[in-house]
Amino acid sequence: MTMFVLSCSTAWKTHEKRIRSLIQSGQVQMANHTRDHKNLNRCSNKEVAKQLIACDKFIKDTYEVDPAGYWRPPYGSLSRRVIEIAADNGFDKPTLWDGSTGSSFTSKTATVWKLAQRYMTNGRIVLDHANGRSTVNNFDRIMRMLKSRDLATVTLNEAFA
Repeated sequence: MTMFVLSCSTAWKTHEKRIRSLIQSGQVQMANHTRDHKNLNRCSNKEVAKQLIACDKFIKDTYEVDPAGYWRPPYGSLSRRVIEIAADNGFDKPTLWDGSTGSSFTSKTATVWKLAQRYMTNGRIVLDHANGRSTVNNFDRIMRMLKSRDLATVTLNEAFA
């Protein structure tokens, strides 16, 4: 699993010890989701770089790991300009997703379950947000579904090595 860090969120510090153990066990990879979740297409060149560099520094300082160039643009909003600015600053692996559990816009457990069933298939990057309980409430059955489909979660490094 790869966690995309929004570094202004206090949860990353609150859960630092637990996340660090997941990183050390190889279950989790950290990647960049910017400092403040701004739409980078609406930012100046300087602000785009600042958003990515600040998050990168936070990940390195907090977890002592390198995000290795992986970053996810807020809202999936990308342009050639933003990609070039990111690459010029060492962020050369923009990452989008194939489907979402919908947890960013709903707290309904049934909706998250329905979307998880639809998108959690072989070779897909599935987006989920740890903002509420809807995914947690589905966790056991999502794990059973993955097992029944003979699927496993992997990090981006593992998927694209």
